[in-house]
Amino acid sequence: RLRRKMTDVMALSALDVVVIAVAAFAAFVLFKKAIGSGAKPAPAPARSSAPSKPTLRVFTRDEVATHSTKDDCWVIVRGKVYNVTPEIENHTGGEEAIVKFAGQEVPVERMFGSQHPEKVRDLLDDYLVGSLVVPQ
Repeated sequence: RLRRKMTDVMALSALDVVVIAVAAFAAFVLFKKAIGSGAKPAPAPARSSAPSKPTLRVFTRDEVATHSTKDDCWVIVRGKVYNVTPEIENHTGGEEAIVKFAGQEVPVERMFGSQHPEKVRDLLDDYLVGSLVVPQ
């Protein structure tokens, strides 16, 4: 008696079977069409632990000069302005090597000399905040 009731509950009508079959076939066709057309799912957005870059600005030399302390240290290198404050404590040449150029232009030979490996130049990009006003 229990067996008969289970089969009654599990029984599907012919219409139910047709609806399920058509839905499965439609999903299969859409899947094959997407694969065949070379469509790929959109990649997930990249997650980065780095802070987002602020909008770059154009500064005058006077504006950069106001950032001239150990706690607020900006420098100019080849016409670009960098906020190097976070790097001061990590600098292997000592804090003074950076702070003495705070708020002003770093001579090219000091920034790009043999004392700085290539990776230091790449690291500089992380601190870019803008560029200098081009004199007219």
